[in-house]
Amino acid sequence: IGTATLITMVLTVAVLVHQVPILTEAGVSRTNAAYLASMAGIAGIIGKLATGYLMDRFDAGWVGGLTMAIAAVAFFLLLAPSKTPVMIVIAMIIIGYSSGCKLQICAYLTGKYGGMRNFGKIFGFMASLIALGGGLGPVLAGAIHDAYGSYTPLIVASIPGSLIAGLLIVGLGPFPTEF
Repeated sequence: IGTATLITMVLTVAVLVHQVPILTEAGVSRTNAAYLASMAGIAGIIGKLATGYLMDRFDAGWVGGLTMAIAAVAFFLLLAPSKTPVMIVIAMIIIGYSSGCKLQICAYLTGKYGGMRNFGKIFGFMASLIALGGGLGPVLAGAIHDAYGSYTPLIVASIPGSLIAGLLIVGLGPFPTEF
């Protein structure tokens, strides 16, 4: 859970902080990029609510894993050579949705796998990973852009990163019955 959360935090926060320059690099005007950034924020709020609802009703590992892995589709759409405005909007909504619920997935699964008696200790460690990922992501994105003159390497690396994070969550197995 911690590794998946760290990967997801680094990638999604990197993209969200650098969202407007990434979109302008993709050919979107700054005004429309700012509008798309607000749409991603709204999608993040919806992601928090929808994912929590789904995790309560379906296999939480699969819901969490698919939510993290779906970001790979969005990153792929951003790399498409003939991207349309609709593809860019869909990509930003998916990224917003996925990034909006990473904390909820981490907290929910930490409680289920670690138990409530140990939740504070375990989630305290998880919060450290969340802070580390949130701090590293934007710096890493800036360094990549400075080194390559483009955000493309970040987006390319985000595809397998999102898939790995999703697979780590899906692979957790059933919840323990005793703590």
